[in-house]
Amino acid sequence: MIESRYPGVFLTEVPFNAKPIDGVATSTPSSHSVGKTALERLAEHVAVESPAWTDANQNDPGVTQPQAFAWLGESLAYRAVPELKHVGMQRYLTDLNESIDKGIQFARFEPNGEALWGNVRAAIEDFLFNQWQSGALRGERPEQAYFVKCDRTTMSQNDLDNGRLVVLVGVATTKPAEFVILRFSVKTASAGS
Repeated sequence: MIESRYPGVFLTEVPFNAKPIDGVATSTPSSHSVGKTALERLAEHVAVESPAWTDANQNDPGVTQPQAFAWLGESLAYRAVPELKHVGMQRYLTDLNESIDKGIQFARFEPNGEALWGNVRAAIEDFLFNQWQSGALRGERPEQAYFVKCDRTTMSQNDLDNGRLVVLVGVATTKPAEFVILRFSVKTASAGS
Protein backbone atom coordinates (compact mmCIF):
# COMPACT_ATOMS: atom_id res chain seq x y z
CA MET A 1 0.00 0.00 0.00
CA ILE A 2 2.79 2.48 0.82
CA GLU A 3 4.82 1.45 -2.22
CA SER A 4 2.22 3.00 -4.53
CA ARG A 5 2.35 6.27 -2.64
CA TYR A 6 6.13 6.42 -2.38
CA PRO A 7 7.73 4.68 -5.38
CA GLY A 8 11.03 3.03 -4.66
CA VAL A 9 10.24 2.48 -0.98
CA PHE A 10 9.87 -1.20 -0.14
CA LEU A 11 8.89 -2.34 3.30
CA THR A 12 9.01 -5.67 4.96
CA GLU A 13 6.94 -6.35 8.00
CA VAL A 14 8.53 -8.06 10.92
CA PRO A 15 6.27 -9.63 13.50
CA PHE A 16 6.60 -7.91 16.85
CA ASN A 17 5.54 -9.72 19.97
CA ALA A 18 5.67 -7.52 23.03
CA LYS A 19 4.12 -7.97 26.38
CA PRO A 20 2.49 -4.95 28.00
CA ILE A 21 4.29 -3.47 30.98
CA ASP A 22 2.34 -3.49 34.22
CA GLY A 23 0.98 -0.06 35.06
CA VAL A 24 1.63 1.44 31.60
CA ALA A 25 -1.36 2.24 29.43
CA THR A 26 -1.25 0.97 25.88
CA SER A 27 -3.06 2.58 23.00
CA THR A 28 -5.48 0.62 20.96
CA PRO A 29 -5.37 1.12 17.21
CA SER A 30 -8.31 2.96 15.71
CA SER A 31 -10.56 1.21 13.22
CA HIS A 32 -9.11 3.04 10.19
CA SER A 33 -5.55 1.97 10.97
CA VAL A 34 -6.20 -1.73 11.49
CA GLY A 35 -4.15 -3.86 9.13
CA LYS A 36 -1.63 -1.09 8.32
CA THR A 37 1.99 -1.00 9.28
CA ALA A 38 3.35 1.69 11.61
CA LEU A 39 5.03 3.44 8.66
CA GLU A 40 1.77 3.48 6.70
CA ARG A 41 -0.04 4.98 9.68
CA LEU A 42 2.68 7.62 9.98
CA ALA A 43 2.53 8.38 6.26
CA GLU A 44 -1.18 9.18 6.55
CA HIS A 45 -0.35 12.10 8.84
CA VAL A 46 2.44 13.58 6.71
CA ALA A 47 1.44 16.79 4.93
CA VAL A 48 1.72 16.43 1.18
CA GLU A 49 0.93 20.06 0.46
CA SER A 50 3.68 22.60 -0.02
CA PRO A 51 4.10 25.24 2.67
CA ALA A 52 2.10 28.45 2.21
CA TRP A 53 5.20 30.62 1.76
CA THR A 54 6.15 28.71 -1.40
CA ASP A 55 2.75 29.32 -3.00
CA ALA A 56 3.29 33.08 -2.83
CA ASN A 57 6.58 32.75 -4.75
CA GLN A 58 5.44 30.48 -7.62
CA ASN A 59 5.68 33.28 -10.21
CA ASP A 60 8.92 34.72 -8.83
CA PRO A 61 11.78 33.98 -11.23
CA GLY A 62 14.35 34.70 -8.53
CA VAL A 63 17.47 36.81 -8.77
CA THR A 64 19.73 36.41 -11.76
CA GLN A 65 23.46 36.05 -11.25
CA PRO A 66 24.32 39.53 -12.63
CA GLN A 67 21.69 41.07 -10.32
CA ALA A 68 23.15 39.23 -7.36
CA PHE A 69 26.68 40.42 -8.15
CA ALA A 70 25.46 44.00 -8.66
CA TRP A 71 23.67 43.93 -5.30
CA LEU A 72 26.73 42.47 -3.59
CA GLY A 73 28.98 45.14 -5.12
CA GLU A 74 26.64 47.95 -4.03
CA SER A 75 26.43 46.48 -0.55
CA LEU A 76 30.21 46.28 -0.19
CA ALA A 77 30.67 49.81 -1.53
CA TYR A 78 28.04 51.14 0.88
CA ARG A 79 29.72 49.42 3.82
CA ALA A 80 33.17 50.68 2.82
CA VAL A 81 32.13 54.36 2.88
CA PRO A 82 30.87 54.39 6.53
CA GLU A 83 33.84 52.29 7.63
CA LEU A 84 36.27 54.77 6.05
CA LYS A 85 34.44 57.63 7.76
CA HIS A 86 34.59 55.73 11.03
CA VAL A 87 38.32 55.05 10.68
CA GLY A 88 38.94 58.71 9.88
CA MET A 89 36.95 59.74 12.92
CA GLN A 90 38.90 57.35 15.14
CA ARG A 91 42.17 58.77 13.86
CA TYR A 92 40.98 62.32 14.46
CA LEU A 93 39.85 61.53 18.01
CA THR A 94 43.15 59.79 18.73
CA ASP A 95 45.05 62.83 17.46
CA LEU A 96 42.79 65.14 19.47
CA ASN A 97 43.30 63.02 22.59
CA GLU A 98 47.09 63.02 22.24
CA SER A 99 47.23 66.76 21.49
CA ILE A 100 45.14 67.72 24.51
CA ASP A 101 47.05 65.32 26.75
CA LYS A 102 50.39 66.87 25.70
CA GLY A 103 48.93 70.38 26.02
CA ILE A 104 47.98 69.96 29.68
CA GLN A 105 51.18 68.35 30.93
CA PHE A 106 52.18 71.71 32.42
CA ALA A 107 49.67 70.87 35.19
CA ARG A 108 52.15 68.35 36.59
CA PHE A 109 54.23 71.22 37.98
CA GLU A 110 51.36 73.30 39.44
CA PRO A 111 49.37 72.92 42.67
CA ASN A 112 45.88 71.51 42.10
CA GLY A 113 43.51 74.42 42.63
CA GLU A 114 41.10 76.80 40.94
CA ALA A 115 43.88 78.82 39.27
CA LEU A 116 45.21 75.67 37.60
CA TRP A 117 41.73 74.60 36.57
CA GLY A 118 41.15 77.95 34.83
CA ASN A 119 44.50 77.72 33.02
CA VAL A 120 43.78 74.15 31.85
CA ARG A 121 40.29 75.11 30.62
CA ALA A 122 41.71 78.11 28.74
CA ALA A 123 44.48 76.06 27.08
CA ILE A 124 42.06 73.35 25.91
CA GLU A 125 39.39 75.84 24.81
CA ASP A 126 41.95 77.76 22.72
CA PHE A 127 43.02 74.53 21.02
CA LEU A 128 39.41 73.42 20.38
CA PHE A 129 38.46 76.89 19.11
CA ASN A 130 41.16 76.55 16.44
CA GLN A 131 39.84 73.06 15.60
CA TRP A 132 36.32 74.46 15.26
CA GLN A 133 37.48 77.37 13.06
CA SER A 134 39.28 74.94 10.75
CA GLY A 135 36.03 72.96 10.32
CA ALA A 136 37.06 69.83 12.21
CA LEU A 137 34.22 70.25 14.74
CA ARG A 138 30.55 70.74 13.90
CA GLY A 139 28.37 73.53 15.18
CA GLU A 140 27.45 77.07 14.25
CA ARG A 141 28.95 78.46 17.46
CA PRO A 142 31.84 77.23 19.62
CA GLU A 143 29.34 76.32 22.38
CA GLN A 144 27.72 73.86 19.98
CA ALA A 145 31.06 72.40 18.88
CA TYR A 146 32.82 71.64 22.17
CA PHE A 147 32.85 72.04 25.93
CA VAL A 148 35.54 71.77 28.60
CA LYS A 149 34.86 71.03 32.27
CA CYS A 150 37.55 71.21 34.90
CA ASP A 151 36.21 72.11 38.33
CA ARG A 152 34.87 70.50 41.50
CA THR A 153 32.20 68.66 39.48
CA THR A 154 34.81 66.65 37.57
CA MET A 155 36.94 65.74 40.60
CA SER A 156 36.03 63.88 43.75
CA GLN A 157 37.48 64.77 47.14
CA ASN A 158 39.76 61.75 46.73
CA ASP A 159 41.06 63.23 43.46
CA LEU A 160 41.74 66.58 45.17
CA ASP A 161 43.44 64.93 48.16
CA ASN A 162 45.72 62.92 45.86
CA GLY A 163 46.54 65.84 43.56
CA ARG A 164 44.72 64.37 40.58
CA LEU A 165 43.41 66.83 37.98
CA VAL A 166 40.43 65.52 35.98
CA VAL A 167 39.19 67.22 32.83
CA LEU A 168 36.15 66.34 30.72
CA VAL A 169 36.14 67.45 27.10
CA GLY A 170 33.18 67.05 24.77
CA VAL A 171 33.50 67.53 21.01
CA ALA A 172 30.76 67.51 18.38
CA THR A 173 32.18 65.51 15.52
CA THR A 174 29.14 64.55 13.42
CA LYS A 175 26.13 66.58 14.55
CA PRO A 176 26.00 69.54 16.93
CA ALA A 177 23.82 67.58 19.37
CA GLU A 178 26.14 64.57 19.57
CA PHE A 179 29.28 64.85 21.68
CA VAL A 180 32.19 62.49 22.07
CA ILE A 181 33.37 62.78 25.68
CA LEU A 182 37.10 62.53 26.43
CA ARG A 183 38.42 62.26 30.00
CA PHE A 184 41.91 63.33 30.99
CA SER A 185 43.66 62.83 34.30
CA VAL A 186 47.00 64.35 35.33
CA LYS A 187 48.92 64.07 38.60
CA THR A 188 49.71 67.59 39.78
CA ALA A 189 52.43 68.97 42.08
CA SER A 190 49.91 68.60 44.93
CA ALA A 191 50.14 64.81 44.66
CA GLY A 192 51.54 63.18 47.81
CA SER A 193 54.89 61.48 47.46
